[in-house]
Amino acid sequence: MDSPLLERLILWGILVGEDFLTAVRVKIAAGAPNLRVLGYLETRFHQLQIGENVIKPDTMARPSTMVPSVKILALKVNFGALEEVKMLASILRCFPNVETLHIESVIAADGPTRKHNGKFWRELRPIKCLKSQVKKMLVHEFRGDRSEIEFLKFAARSAEKLGTLLVGVTKEIFASALKVKEAAAKVAAVSRRAWACDRRFVLVVGPRVANVWSFRKASDLYVKDPFH
Repeated sequence: MDSPLLERLILWGILVGEDFLTAVRVKIAAGAPNLRVLGYLETRFHQLQIGENVIKPDTMARPSTMVPSVKILALKVNFGALEEVKMLASILRCFPNVETLHIESVIAADGPTRKHNGKFWRELRPIKCLKSQVKKMLVHEFRGDRSEIEFLKFAARSAEKLGTLLVGVTKEIFASALKVKEAAAKVAAVSRRAWACDRRFVLVVGPRVANVWSFRKASDLYVKDPFH
C-alpha cells in the first residue's frame, strides 16, 4: 500500500512472545517518498521489509532496498551480539541519506556479553550514510563496553560529515562521578584517534530525562527530532 503523505513512522513499544524470539515485521512501502523520520527499529525484534525485500544481516544495498527520503533514524542494538551488529549495518545501508542518527545500546536480559566484535567493525567497508551524510549521532544508554567503543571507532574513521557526537551514559553510570570519568576517558580516547571529519564536537552527557520521549512529542511535526 502506497503512503505518499507519510512523514513519520514511530514504533511505540513492542510485544514479543514468551521466548523473546517473535519477530515483528516493519514494512515500508516503496511509495513513501516523504518519510523523513523512522524509529526506534530494534535489531533483535524488528524485521524490516522495504517493498518486497526482507532485510537480512547479509543484505547488500541496491535501489529496491533503500529509502532515500529518511533523514532521522533511530535504532536499538546490542553491540555485543554479532547478528545484531550485522543487522545494524544492513539497516544503515537501507537509509543512504540519514543526517541524524540515534543509536540506543541495549543488553540482553542475562547481562552483557564479553564479545566486542572488533574484527567485524575493522573489516566492514564504509556505509554510505555514515560516510557521507550523517552530521549528528547520538548514542544513548552508553556503558563504556568495548563493543560500544569498537562501533565508535568505526564511525570515527569513516564518517566524513560527522561534526557532532553526543554520548549519553546510563543512569547507573551517571550516579557515580568515578564511572562518568571513566566513560568520558574512553570516549576521549576515541576522539583522539584519526577522524574522517576534521571539525567535530564530542560530548559525554547524562541520560535522557524520564518520559521525555512521548507519542505526543513524536507526532508533533513542529518537533524536528522526536528522539532527542
